[in-house]
Amino acid sequence: MRLDNSTASINNSTLINSAGVGLQSFGSLGATTGSNATVSNSTVGGAIGGAEATNGSELHFTNTRVMGLGTGSFGVSLQGATATATQSTIIGQNNGVSFVRGRLDARDGKLVLDQTSVEGQTGSAISVRGGANGGPTVNIDVLNHSTLTGGNGNLLSVTGGGSASMNVDDSRLTGNVIADGTSTAHLSLQNNAMLTGQLQNVSSLNVGNASSWR
Repeated sequence: MRLDNSTASINNSTLINSAGVGLQSFGSLGATTGSNATVSNSTVGGAIGGAEATNGSELHFTNTRVMGLGTGSFGVSLQGATATATQSTIIGQNNGVSFVRGRLDARDGKLVLDQTSVEGQTGSAISVRGGANGGPTVNIDVLNHSTLTGGNGNLLSVTGGGSASMNVDDSRLTGNVIADGTSTAHLSLQNNAMLTGQLQNVSSLNVGNASSWR
């Protein structure tokens, strides 16, 4: 299903694309607002990826399973776009959630996870990756007992000039947060959050409110 500068509300549905992406929410190049998809009590999947959003578009999932079904697939891909997930599951055969940058992105990427699990089966739970168009700048909230699982051991990887700020609130995570030499990662643990794993090239770490890193 593809949206171009459109709005859709999807409930109690199954969207499967055996040759592409299950749900696409697109905006115009350089736009700050695009399409908006609200998905509840549903299953979304595709051979290339579960769902993707670009150019100011938004994806909002509640009690929904989003899956990349093919080898190397992503769960959710965001390019200058926003995704929120509440009581949901996101799974990619490679990365769970992938952030990239488009040529004319006018907005930063944003991901909010609330009581949600994200898994990258062979890659990272969340990947922030720069390329020919530069590195994306993204903000990530991991809230209320959400979980991140990376098959390569990484909860968050930031490469190719990307910049990521991740806030963990009342969630317990096990895995690594890594950034390469061209990228930045900022990490905050709040409200009984716990992280067990390695930090590599992390620019800043804030631990507060009965939280811990070990």
